[in-house]
Amino acid sequence: MEPTVGILGLGYLGSTLAQLVPWSPQSWGTCRPSSYPAILTQQPLPVLPFDWTQTSSWQVLPVQSATLILTIPPIRDLEANRNHLQQWSAWMREHRPACSRLLYVSTTGIYPKRAGVWTEDTREEPDSLSGELRKQTEDLLGEAFDLQVVRPGGIYGPKRNLWQRLRNGQVMPTSPHQPTHRIHVEDLARLIHLLILQPELPSCINAVDHQPLSSLRVAQWCAKQRPTVLSPENHELLAEPEADVPFLERRISNQRLQSTGLLLRYPTYQEGYHSLLDEPLNQLRA
Repeated sequence: MEPTVGILGLGYLGSTLAQLVPWSPQSWGTCRPSSYPAILTQQPLPVLPFDWTQTSSWQVLPVQSATLILTIPPIRDLEANRNHLQQWSAWMREHRPACSRLLYVSTTGIYPKRAGVWTEDTREEPDSLSGELRKQTEDLLGEAFDLQVVRPGGIYGPKRNLWQRLRNGQVMPTSPHQPTHRIHVEDLARLIHLLILQPELPSCINAVDHQPLSSLRVAQWCAKQRPTVLSPENHELLAEPEADVPFLERRISNQRLQSTGLLLRYPTYQEGYHSLLDEPLNQLRA
């Protein structure tokens, strides 16, 4: 039988994880109160309306033992985020002691955006507020929980990907010199599942595929595969690429991910986007 989990945040990743395997019947997930009850029909797990920022909402969390998976982003202020995490951690220790194991979904954004090879053991400080907030969250949760951290690159997959945006006529980001590290949402969910089953695996793992590449180059590849469905606003992507320019030599190591034995189903952008080229167009909201 699969273990019992509590998924804090049934967003894009959380929903994918909820549907990955038949979790134990005691498992559950949370969503924002504004998304409830509409989300109920979309989830295989019991769903609890939960506002992480409101102490009055914490009581809805079940008391039974569960491995928690936190996908909710930090509060956008360092002091407020610190105070909130300390308060929530203390409350959980007192009122939900059976939920002491937590897997936190962080980001590779904690690594500096400059040349270098960045590993899970990198000690340099983040160079952005979002990176600082994620690192602060990792550190504070590590003081209160039996913690494992996953640091994914850009998450993409069905209905949420660059190809959808291009077909909808959104302008292509122009950063040809900046390699992007990415991970397919299904592979990320599979890694989290593996860590839940094997807590002896490393306590921090970068979740990125094997081929970092700029979003512009990925967009050009997609456009060449399906030129007739590209929106008029992005037809210039069909032109021959400019002469190769040197990328910023910044690489996020995935050696630790490979050491787990998990074989990615989408090891590069080509496998990932090939599976998405013909998916129905997800119309943008007005």
